[in-house]
Amino acid sequence: MAPVMVWFLQCGGLSEEDGLTIAAAFIGILSLSALVFYPIVGLLSDRISKTKSSAVCMVSGALSMVAL
Repeated sequence: MAPVMVWFLQCGGLSEEDGLTIAAAFIGILSLSALVFYPIVGLLSDRISKTKSSAVCMVSGALSMVAL
């Protein structure tokens, strides 16, 4: 994922060094948010229906893609 992000950032006019820095920060933030939210989503899916929680996750993912 990081090489693709660096390539994408370079097409935006950033140098390779700046692209690596931004890609590393993005992957760090993504990993930290996964570390925090996976247990929370797991607890919620245990309390409510797994199909409903899966549907909510899919819809929220689709809405985030639309926002991008």
